[in-house]
Amino acid sequence: MGAARRGVRAGAWEPNVSRFWTVIKWVAGIGLVVLIVCGGTGVFLVPKIQRMVEEQQKAAAGKAVQVAPATTGELIRVVSAPGAIKAKSSVQISARVAAKIEKLPFKAGESVKTGDIVVQLDANDLKAALEGMKAQLLATQASLKSAEAQLASEEAAIIGVKASLDNAQIEWERQQELFKTGDVSQADLDRAKAELDRQKSSYDARLASVRGVSAGVEAAKARVQIAEADVKRAQDNLEYTVIRSPIDGAITQLNVEVGELAVTGTMNNPGTVLMKIADLSEMLVEARLAEVDVNRVKEGQKAKVFINGFPDITFNGVLRRVGLESRVQTGEATTYFEAEVVLELAGQAMFAGLSANVDIETETIHGVILPSQAVMDKRVDDLPKEVKEGNSLVDQDKTFARVVYVMEDGKAMMKPVKVAGGNLTKTAIAEGVPEGANVIVGPFRVLQELTHNTAVRLEEEKKDKEKKEGEKGDTTVAAKHG
Repeated sequence: MGAARRGVRAGAWEPNVSRFWTVIKWVAGIGLVVLIVCGGTGVFLVPKIQRMVEEQQKAAAGKAVQVAPATTGELIRVVSAPGAIKAKSSVQISARVAAKIEKLPFKAGESVKTGDIVVQLDANDLKAALEGMKAQLLATQASLKSAEAQLASEEAAIIGVKASLDNAQIEWERQQELFKTGDVSQADLDRAKAELDRQKSSYDARLASVRGVSAGVEAAKARVQIAEADVKRAQDNLEYTVIRSPIDGAITQLNVEVGELAVTGTMNNPGTVLMKIADLSEMLVEARLAEVDVNRVKEGQKAKVFINGFPDITFNGVLRRVGLESRVQTGEATTYFEAEVVLELAGQAMFAGLSANVDIETETIHGVILPSQAVMDKRVDDLPKEVKEGNSLVDQDKTFARVVYVMEDGKAMMKPVKVAGGNLTKTAIAEGVPEGANVIVGPFRVLQELTHNTAVRLEEEKKDKEKKEGEKGDTTVAAKHG
């Protein structure tokens, strides 16, 4: 009976075993089919899964940041101003007489020396005018001599008349004395008085004649002076036909040609500008300083000059002059102060009229130099307790404190700082950041999100990993195509 039971059990177990193996075969077959169907897709899913895992690992490691070692240096604060290049001095050459242009010895761009003839005008008409003025002068001089001779004659004649008048005066006085003593009659006294009156009348007439002739002489002298002035003017006009350079320089503009008429100007209508001569031995930047900057600059300060025509060159310069009176920009309502910066060209040719910008160095600050975006303002009330308590760089009475983040042992540590000065791109730190510290300087978006004692990692590591991932991806794709 026991044997029978064992046989029954054995027989009953055999179908179960067979069914088990059948299930196993089906599962294995289905798995094989799934593997065959999904195998190609799995090649692409694996790298994506790996990247997801790595991104989770990166997130756990902290935000990727850029750091820079804190090093001491100099920060130069500047005042910027637009301007234009101009020559040390320049002159406009215009004609002082109207005449046809006969010669132009120099061409535009050529150098000239002081005294060189740069324009020769036709002088024929002016020579004729000069000769006419000289002849007129000779005539007035002759007239003057005639008047002077007549005056001399009149003056000689009046001497005799004056002597006769004096004698008549003496005789009249003598007759009066004799009449008082009864030695002469009334008739004798009357004759003496009549003679005195006649001599006086004759003298007065001669004196009037002398005065008239003398006035004629003065008029003749005036005519001579006018004639001399006309001759001088004619001589000057003749000399004006030869125009010479008043300075050493170069002809920067030549506006006329031989044969054209040089037109003179008036007070309200300037004449023809024949040419411009500029002294290019020294070039300047005529800059326009804003009102808020004029008190920050002074003569002798260094400057950097950026000229539009030379985009690859930064020129040095020195501030030589600052205007004491404001000016108004033409066509605008803004005022400015004129500043003159001397360019250091070091042999570089320069062109007047080019637009430029100058950065005048007003102050040099020493400290740890950082990108300005690395220095942030944080509310004092929001600073962690361990950061602000006992820190002399945090003024509890102020609303904000300046801070930077330093990377220490994979964490961003907030450090209050004292700023010495800065500009839009660089800031100088006087206290708070030791030299050599790894200051977090970017990216800007990450800086805004950082908090004290949070995990961070170097952005360089992120780039290296991305590079390696790219290399893996290339290998996988290559294997698939192979």
